[in-house]
Amino acid sequence: MVGQDAVNSAKEFNDKLDLTGFIITKLDGDSRGGGVIISIQYITNKPVKLVGVGEKLMILKNFTLKDMWVEFLEWVMFFLLLKS
Repeated sequence: MVGQDAVNSAKEFNDKLDLTGFIITKLDGDSRGGGVIISIQYITNKPVKLVGVGEKLMILKNFTLKDMWVEFLEWVMFFLLLKS
């Protein structure tokens, strides 16, 4: 499930159950993964608590928006260094 499907599913679960947060088990390797997280948090007003970070299903880590932005900025800096 990707993109808008993930957001719609999260909204439906949130509407029917008393959830405290979400787990995203597979993020895309591009900006769409971050977009899904931000959209789910905005639409449901609930946090994404854990994200999958590996090929295996149960490799999960705590998620914070700050960590996501730090990792994004590290990649930007890396590519800028490669380009120069």
